[in-house]
Amino acid sequence: MIILEKPCHFIARFEKKLLLGIFFLGALCGCQSAESCHKVLDAKCVQCHSISTSCAKIGQSEGWWLKTIDAMVKLGTEVSKQERKMLAKCLSNPSEATVAEICK
Repeated sequence: MIILEKPCHFIARFEKKLLLGIFFLGALCGCQSAESCHKVLDAKCVQCHSISTSCAKIGQSEGWWLKTIDAMVKLGTEVSKQERKMLAKCLSNPSEATVAEICK
């Protein structure tokens, strides 16, 4: 019985460390918050468009946003690949916090 408890204890400790590692890896890989999405919109989109233009289109598909962002890049907007993906993701499937932050 003691032999069985030690491996279970080891596995439980390993699972906790694994979950923490996944959480921090996600944070380091660019999981973006509503604030980050809002900052990129302000820096890249609001120079030419009002924020209401973006707010009216929130919820369009990620593919639609990627095409729209690509069209803006062709017109001269400078958007990194990471910003492009983040904008398309946060604008296509926004949380309530994202909408509140962007469209306030």
